[in-house]
Amino acid sequence: MKDPLNKTTCNCIRAIATICIILIHTNNEFFKGTGQLFTGIFFFYSGYGLYISVKNKTHYLNGFIQNRIIKIYLPFVLTNILIYSVLRFILDSLKDENFFTDVFGINSINPYGWYVWTIIFLYAIF
Repeated sequence: MKDPLNKTTCNCIRAIATICIILIHTNNEFFKGTGQLFTGIFFFYSGYGLYISVKNKTHYLNGFIQNRIIKIYLPFVLTNILIYSVLRFILDSLKDENFFTDVFGINSINPYGWYVWTIIFLYAIF
C-alpha cells in the first residue's frame, strides 16, 4: 500500500487547510467555527513534513532557523509597512504611532501577527 502520509498527500492536505483558513477569514458562514480545526490540521502536516525532512536529510537543520525566519518574518514586516502606511497616511487612524514597533510587529497593528510569532516560536522550539 502506498504511504498515506507521503509528501504529495501531505502537501495537498496542507493546501486544502490553507484555502479553508483563508475562507474562514472572509467570514464565510459555511466555515464558521472551523478555524482551530483547519489550523491544527495545517500545523500537524507541516510538523510531520519537518520531522520527515530532518529524519531523511542529514544536513537539513543547517541554517534552518535563519532560512525559515526570513521566509516568514520578511513578508510580515512588508505587510506591516503596508498596514502602517494605510492606517497612518490614508485613514489617519494611528495615534501615538511608533514606526519601529509597529512595523517590526512589537505592537500589534496586524490582526494576524499572532500567527507569525507563533510559527517563529514553534520553529525555535523545533
